[in-house]
Amino acid sequence: VYAARPDQALAVIRDGIIQPLLPIDNRNQLLEDVTNGQDVILPTTEISPGSLTMWADDRLLPVLQEFAARFENDTGIKVDITAMPLFEIDENYAVAAQAGDAPDIVTLPHADMYQLVTTGSFLPVETGFDPGLLVPAARQAFTYKGVLYGVPYAYDNLALISNPEFVGGIPPTWTELRSYTAELAAGIDSGAGLMIPADGYYFYPVQSAFGGYIFGSFGDGTFNPQDLGMGSDGSLASAAWLADLLDSQPYLIGDENQAVQYFAERRVAMIISGPWYLQHLRETGVPFQVNSFPNEGQASQPFVGAYGFLISASSQDPGAAQSLISNYLTSFDAMFAYAPILAAAPARQDVLESLADAELRAFGIAGWSGLPIPNLPEMASVWGPWTDALLAILDGQRPGQDAFFSAAEQISKLINQ
Repeated sequence: VYAARPDQALAVIRDGIIQPLLPIDNRNQLLEDVTNGQDVILPTTEISPGSLTMWADDRLLPVLQEFAARFENDTGIKVDITAMPLFEIDENYAVAAQAGDAPDIVTLPHADMYQLVTTGSFLPVETGFDPGLLVPAARQAFTYKGVLYGVPYAYDNLALISNPEFVGGIPPTWTELRSYTAELAAGIDSGAGLMIPADGYYFYPVQSAFGGYIFGSFGDGTFNPQDLGMGSDGSLASAAWLADLLDSQPYLIGDENQAVQYFAERRVAMIISGPWYLQHLRETGVPFQVNSFPNEGQASQPFVGAYGFLISASSQDPGAAQSLISNYLTSFDAMFAYAPILAAAPARQDVLESLADAELRAFGIAGWSGLPIPNLPEMASVWGPWTDALLAILDGQRPGQDAFFSAAEQISKLINQ
C-alpha cells in the first residue's frame, strides 16, 4: 500500500477499505515479527476516522458531494470540499502549499500540474481500476517521467464538424479533403468548404498529420524546449497545404466563434471546433456531425486538455485520499456523471463507450490519441508567432513556408533570449 513515508507509517485495510495511516513505533521489531510469522496486533482504539480536504472545480460540486458522502458513510472519514473556478486552483494551491496549508486533494488541468510536480508538491497516484482503461491521451497528460501523478477524469479536444446537407463523407487524408473543399464551395453561396479558425491551436491537427510538431521530447516523454518543430519538414508541408487550400476555395477568416456562426448560417460546410460549442450547435437547428480528423503522413493529433485528481505531498492521510480518488471519485458512475456537466469526454474508455451523447462520444474518439497541450513555460513564446504566421498566409502576405520559417526564428529568439 502506498504511503508518503513507507518507513514511518502503516496502512490498515479492513473490508477492502484503506484506513488511516498509523505510525510505526518500532520499525525493526515490526519487520522481525513479520519475518518470523508473528501476528501483528493493532489496537482498534488507534484507528479513528479523520478528515480530508479537497479543492475542486465548482461545476462538479454537487456530484463530488454525493460521492464524498458515500465515502464518509463507508469509512467514517469526512471530506470537506471547497469549490472554486478550475483555472484558479493552481495559483491558490501554490500559495497554500508555501504556507503549509494545502488541501489533501485538488482537481487541476494537466498543464497546471507540472511545475508543482517538479517542486515535489504532489504524490504519485494509482487508479482504482486497470490503468489500461484510461484514454491514452488523458493518461499521458498526467504522467511525468513515467509516473502517474493524477488520475484523469475528463478531457477535451477539437474535432472536424461537418454539415451532412453538404458533406457526404470525410476523405481519409488532408490532401483529399483539400480537393473536396473546391467541390463543396461550388455549392455554397459566398461560402467555403472548410474554415479553420485563425489560431495555431486549431491548425495543429493539420500540422501534426503532416509530421509537424512544436516541441520534441526526451526519452522519458517530457518535452524538449530546445527541439523546436515549427521549421521542420512536416510543419512546412502543412503550411504549404494551407496556402494551396486558398487556391481551391474561397476562404473565411475569423476565430472559433465566427466559424460556428458561419456554420450556423450554412456559409461553410466544415469547421474545426470543440465540445464547448456543442449546446450552441444543437440550438441552431443546423444538422451537424462530429468527425475525427483526416490523416496524412501520420495520424492527426489534436491538442488535448485533461483534468484530474491529485494528492498533495503534505497530506496527513494520503492513504485515505488515494482511497477516495480510486474507489469513489474516478469510479464508472462518477465519471459518467461528470461528462454532461463539463461537456468533456470521460477519461475512462469504458465510460466513453457507454455515453448516450453520440456527439460528445465522437469528440472523445477524435482526441483518443491526441497530444496533451505542451506544459512547458516556453509554450507562451509559441502562440503569438505561430498564429501570426497563419494570418500572414491567410491574408496572402507571405508564402506558407516563408511564414513558418519566420515564426520558427521568432520563437527560437523568444525562448533563448
